[in-house]
Amino acid sequence: MKLLKALLATDGSESAQRAAEYLRDLTSGTVQAEVVVLYVVRPPNYWFMSNDAGMVSGAELIGQLLDTARGEGKHIVRRFTGIFTEAGIATRGLIAEGDPASEIVRISAEEKVQLIVMGSRGMGALQVLLLGSVTDRVLQKGEIPTLVVP
Repeated sequence: MKLLKALLATDGSESAQRAAEYLRDLTSGTVQAEVVVLYVVRPPNYWFMSNDAGMVSGAELIGQLLDTARGEGKHIVRRFTGIFTEAGIATRGLIAEGDPASEIVRISAEEKVQLIVMGSRGMGALQVLLLGSVTDRVLQKGEIPTLVVP
């Protein structure tokens, strides 16, 4: 039986939870599978914070925010890898830093996965206009089949 290696991209949202459960159900008992759970920490340049003088926050505060985001990422990865280990599916977690879509595409290629699984997540019209959704950008940039779970 051939091994299915899939990457689950998660941000910890309900949509990502549904994607994880779908992938778990898809691979449980019928396919030999390995799941890589990926959480991407956005770098500080995504967190423009102004103080009263209109300046970007100091390096110490940015460092604290980044440490907090890394800690949250570790918690989310543990929670999501648990979904697969409880079902007897081989899994491991990764945390990356950078633009989420770029990192998902890069790591999926590095890991030689056959499938990317991610949730669709509604964004406001302004956010999509300015940033584009991560899911849309993965679909545009990536060359690996991607399953988007609503």
